[in-house]
Amino acid sequence: MPPFSTLKTFVKAVNSGQTNITRVLTLLMQYPTQWQGSMADIEVSPNLSLFLNAQFGAAGRMIPQEIAHIESHWPMAQKQALRAEVLHAIEAGRPMVFKWTLTSAQTPDTDIVWPPNNTPLTVPVLVTFRSPRAGVKYSPGPEGSDEDVVVEV
Repeated sequence: MPPFSTLKTFVKAVNSGQTNITRVLTLLMQYPTQWQGSMADIEVSPNLSLFLNAQFGAAGRMIPQEIAHIESHWPMAQKQALRAEVLHAIEAGRPMVFKWTLTSAQTPDTDIVWPPNNTPLTVPVLVTFRSPRAGVKYSPGPEGSDEDVVVEV
C-alpha cells in the first residue's frame, strides 16, 4: 500500500485487493510479450531502472510517492525474486495479475503462484503482496480536506 493513502482508498484496497500499484503492474503485464525486447532494462537494484521509472510513472499510472515506496520500502530480496518471475512470465508470454492484502506476520511477503503446467497462456500468474498489519499507521489528513485520516503502510 503506498504511503499516505486516504482512509477511503485504504478500505477500498483492503476490500478489493487492488491498489494503484497493483493496478499498474497488472496493466503493464497484461500483454507480457511486448516487453521481450526490453528485458535487460528491467532492473531493481539498487534502485528501479530508468526504464521502470518511466513505465511506472507514465501518465495515468503511479505517482512519484508510489514509485519511491517501491524503491525504499519493498524488501530487496522480494524485488529481485519478483523481477526473476516477471522475466520468466515475459519469456513465456504469460500475463500476471497483482493483488495486495494485509498480513499478521511481522514482515512483508510476496506470494507468486504459477498456473499448473499445460495451462493455456491466457491463465495469469497470481502475485499477492502482503503488508504487515502492525505497520499500518493512521494520522490526521490535511485540514480542510475531505479525508480525515491518512493511512501509511
